Amino acid sequence: MRGTEGGGGGGRTSGRESDIAPIRTCVGCRRTRLQEELVRYVRTPDGMLAEGRTLSGRGAWLCRESPACVEAAVRRRAFGRALRAEISPHAIEPLRENAANRVSIDGYGSTRKG
Repeated sequence: MRGTEGGGGGGRTSGRESDIAPIRTCVGCRRTRLQEELVRYVRTPDGMLAEGRTLSGRGAWLCRESPACVEAAVRRRAFGRALRAEISPHAIEPLRENAANRVSIDGYGSTRKG
């Protein structure tokens, strides 16, 4: 008789395993991190990218304080793949600014002026 005993998988976890925080992958550097260490972006109907964990739709996750991850995601065209939609270059510019500002605010770097 199938499925009556054994650890065939497919069931809910019990105990401590269910308390583990969600892990996501950065589309820029491809490293897995806790969800709280990443920022989620979704494509809006007008083609721009909006930041928010609770926004509906497919999401792309990026490291919170890493302009390098934004650049890597752009170079790899990872936003279009993750969101399954075309992303225009002008939609990426606010992400670059946000990442640079986060680094500056947190004291890990400075924003470029020019």
